[in-house]
Amino acid sequence: MNYAPIGGGIDPDLNPIKPRIGTVGARPEIWATAALAARVFWSAVRDNEAALPVSPEVRALATRNLEVIESFVAPLSGGRRN
Repeated sequence: MNYAPIGGGIDPDLNPIKPRIGTVGARPEIWATAALAARVFWSAVRDNEAALPVSPEVRALATRNLEVIESFVAPLSGGRRN
């Protein structure tokens, strides 16, 4: 919902995601599952395979979000990708 339109013709800022450990903790099994879901979603957006049309700006954001995911999850999973 971070990127949902605000209303009144105001679009949200398209800043990259900012994952954080929070209350989940650094549990590799949880982060691996979350990262896989995020990769599937953001890859579909980036590759213009989403169910709805996506602007070039949001597709560029998807590319950046994929980079953020990889750099965030790598230390939690020992660098392994699922």
